Amino acid sequence: MRTSLLYVKTIFLGQKYLLISIPVFALVAFVGLFYLTNEQTITLIDALTESSAVNYDLAIQLSQRQFFRESFVLVFILPLIHLLFFQKLFYKPYEFTLPIGPGARYLSYMLVGLIIFLSNLLILILFNYILQVYLQTQFLSVCQEAYNKLGYLYESIPNTSILYNGNVSTELIKFGSLFILLLPVCYIVQLYFRKNSILKFTAIIATSIIVGRFYSRHVWANYNGYINNEEYIQTYPFVLITCAAILCFIGFYYLLKDKEV
Repeated sequence: MRTSLLYVKTIFLGQKYLLISIPVFALVAFVGLFYLTNEQTITLIDALTESSAVNYDLAIQLSQRQFFRESFVLVFILPLIHLLFFQKLFYKPYEFTLPIGPGARYLSYMLVGLIIFLSNLLILILFNYILQVYLQTQFLSVCQEAYNKLGYLYESIPNTSILYNGNVSTELIKFGSLFILLLPVCYIVQLYFRKNSILKFTAIIATSIIVGRFYSRHVWANYNGYINNEEYIQTYPFVLITCAAILCFIGFYYLLKDKEV
């Protein structure tokens, strides 16, 4: 374990740009995605900000806008982007001649991926809470007043409202499991394909999604036997994906071992 931690430290010392790139990528992607997917929310915010008189109808509409659920995409996409730039690490002439066993090296790469993932996740959670603080400071009191003024006496602002945007953190953590499933695939592609690994990784993931959707719609959906077990129906995709991920983790270990000199 100590050897793995020392190797992780060595890797990050050679990738100091991550101290800047992780928060900068997260900020740019967060702001860009918010503007692309929340046009109506932004319009309501601008209208309420510029209005000289309080518009309770607009306040109600804003309070009923969903929190920034789309940000879950950034939880697993951004860490994979950072890791795809690690490819040069696998092709340094001395990399696989270092006195470190395949098991320790394997653990080191997993820890590197996990550290980048957790750093990105915490930054995104922070951004979501900052958005919540801003919106609550500007509009929460107006929205609460609007519910009273317009007669919504037995209703309150939903927990999934953009005004409680911090609540999206639970979904971010849940969807973050996708990164764990994709991590070994990302490493295998980088180690196996020397050129155009980013394009090939994207093609593999896209093909897997298309095949999975086709199977779900045209094979599973048309199965003659009816399965009256909702728990099974919800669980089987997760089990299949998990089994595939485990095989990828094992495959990456042996591929890494074969590269040893």
